Amino acid sequence: MTGFSISMMNKRVHGLVKTASKISADNYPEIMGHMMIVNAPYLFSGVWSMIKGWIDEKTRNKIQIIGGGYTKKLLEHIDEDQLASFLGGKNESKLEDDAGPWNDYEVVDGTQKGDVVGIRKKSDGPEGKIYTPADIEKLDNPLIPFKLSDHSEALESLVTGQYVQAASGNEEAKTNS
Repeated sequence: MTGFSISMMNKRVHGLVKTASKISADNYPEIMGHMMIVNAPYLFSGVWSMIKGWIDEKTRNKIQIIGGGYTKKLLEHIDEDQLASFLGGKNESKLEDDAGPWNDYEVVDGTQKGDVVGIRKKSDGPEGKIYTPADIEKLDNPLIPFKLSDHSEALESLVTGQYVQAASGNEEAKTNS
């Protein structure tokens, strides 16, 4: 945020922030775990007080504005060897290098009926294990408070156009009209 000034906050920027926030909330709900805006000048706090009203409350509660002295707070969430050196970490990669663990995997999307679809570690080669969505779902994810498999009946009913309704302590299937 170094170099930020209030003159940058005009109607065009206002519209952009509001539109981007709406698109994000409508299409990518609850995808963000935590956001920290670091090295924010004091003036940004005033701008934030205007902007935050345009952002969904659940999303807004995940955003933290931090002035100087942010490295310790970042290291609570990011391993030091993964944090960029300009933020106080040990990772010397440039942002444009696109370095990260996402580059270690490739998407395997079968071209023939019955082919396995998922991701495979590039270093394992073409015969390496393919991790399917079911395999990935079994992994713990603190951002998802439940396992999809625990809700398979409800999910299937959504797909088939039915839903389960609790009535007098009994569950009965109803068909959507």
